[in-house]
Amino acid sequence: MMTKHDLKILQDPILRVCLLVMGASILVLGIIFGLSYQRASERVLNSSIRLAHLNVEKARAIVERHLTNIEITGTNLSSTRIRRYRDADQIYDLLERFVQTNSNIWGIAIGYEPKVIPGHEQGFAPYVRRNGNQLERIDLLEEGRTYQQSEWYLTPLKTGKPYWCKPFRDVKGALIACYSLPLTDEQERIIGVIAVDMQLDFFTEELIKEIHPYEHSECMVFDRDFDFIAHPDHSLIMTSLTEHVSKLTQANGYEANESIMIRMKNKVEGYDTYADDTEHEGVMFYVPIAQTGWTVALSILKSDIFRESYAMARQLFYLCLAGVLLLVIGIGILFAKIRKVVEHRAGIERELSMAHNIQMAMVRKVFPPFPDRNDIDVYATLIPAKDVGGDLYDFSLQGDTLHFCIGDVSGKGVPASLFMAITRTLYHNIIARESSPARIAESLNHSIAVDNKENMFVTMYIGTLDLKQGILTLCNCGHNAPLTNASAKENTLLNGQVIPHLSASGSVDYLSFPPTNIPIGVIEGFTYEEVTVKIDPGFQLFLYTDGITEAENACHQLYGDQRLRQELDGMKRKNPSAQLDVEHILNTVHLYADGYTQSDDITMLSFYYK
Repeated sequence: MMTKHDLKILQDPILRVCLLVMGASILVLGIIFGLSYQRASERVLNSSIRLAHLNVEKARAIVERHLTNIEITGTNLSSTRIRRYRDADQIYDLLERFVQTNSNIWGIAIGYEPKVIPGHEQGFAPYVRRNGNQLERIDLLEEGRTYQQSEWYLTPLKTGKPYWCKPFRDVKGALIACYSLPLTDEQERIIGVIAVDMQLDFFTEELIKEIHPYEHSECMVFDRDFDFIAHPDHSLIMTSLTEHVSKLTQANGYEANESIMIRMKNKVEGYDTYADDTEHEGVMFYVPIAQTGWTVALSILKSDIFRESYAMARQLFYLCLAGVLLLVIGIGILFAKIRKVVEHRAGIERELSMAHNIQMAMVRKVFPPFPDRNDIDVYATLIPAKDVGGDLYDFSLQGDTLHFCIGDVSGKGVPASLFMAITRTLYHNIIARESSPARIAESLNHSIAVDNKENMFVTMYIGTLDLKQGILTLCNCGHNAPLTNASAKENTLLNGQVIPHLSASGSVDYLSFPPTNIPIGVIEGFTYEEVTVKIDPGFQLFLYTDGITEAENACHQLYGDQRLRQELDGMKRKNPSAQLDVEHILNTVHLYADGYTQSDDITMLSFYYK
């Protein structure tokens, strides 16, 4: 009988996933055992069909590559200086250069119209062709060839378009395919026809070498009249496919599949079986070649396909059986480790969540922070890039003096958050006894730089504001310069010292002073400098960390200093608000990033002196 403890174990999600995977594995094993040998053969047959398709497409690509090479040669020749040549030797020289530079070309001829070439009133047909390792020059007209009645000459002349002639054997017995195209003069008048001859014998050699997926497979090419122009059996070249099929069917006692011929004549791409239910049963794959009207075909015997399918099916069966058994054994070990990892990760996530809550509790989040005072408007925000971050801000009021700071710890994550917590705690302890930002920075630097084995540091901007007198003192410890709406109009005298006097100008720009000191924690004993200025009511100071200016969009473009200044400058209103400024900048950063992951902590602190 199942106890409550057993039920509790079964409710464990990790165990349930384990059992589910094990059950699925057993089910897969059962399906494999249940599959018939025929089904396995069919799957392998389908794979063989896909392989055959790839091979026949490769064969078509080989043929089309050579055809395109010839077409490009003809086009290039028609656009050369031969358009204006009227000297026979010049024409022969240029034809020889084209034949020499392209091994696929058997020969090139140009049939000129009568009277185009001086001294050739009846026409002129220079022809350069290969003769062994040499090139020979021939005038087709002098040899008695009536080229002006030839297919290669008449068709382009009448249509004005290029034309592939039916393959033929020349006087030397070479199988030739001729590509002809009109030749025009510089006024685009047709003056003749260019014919580029390509020897087809290499088709058979290359196709036999490259296209041979099975022992008895045959790759072949037919012209548009379905005469063989490439076949492993050279004796079939220039014979009719129809006659060949008729002889095979009579000799082997089966009916021809007429649909194959019909589909190929209709220039359809596909495959069909032939000689069904006989020892000669096979599959014919065929694709048309649009350039010439030819057809590339691949014939494969089913006995070849099934011979491999039997071996593959057996191998697949044994591999699946062994794989499932190993999977069942390994699942227990794997999920035991997964459970430990999940539990460990859940613990880390709980601790990070607690750390996040603790860190957020350390910064002020209640605004307005000083509701009983109308001479200062302060607002700030901190958004970590991860669960915990290394940015900090702080402000507090001691009598009529406002202490404030903003900082950015080097690095990210837990180490940076701990460093941030230490820095903020030290800052609070120090401002209880120090009122000078420079002395505050020096005390912080002394405490942090001692035994700083991890070489971490923090950039900070520290300031104090005497709200009663409007005296602002600033110390920049390697941090980004803040923005202000004020500029220096004049100097004023304070305790016998001349200091700048800043008045609100209405235009927002970066504060060019105080001088930038080194970050806190870098060099022990460093002397920090500060600057004191007199400010008028209406003065604004906007501090931030580089998570704002270095925010990225999907194109890895930065938000930038200039954009921040322009956005803040555009926030001019009758009743300025530190909260509205911070929220506006945060909103523009989110719009700019457009969902791209936040890579750094974002912190802002803004105040208006009223």
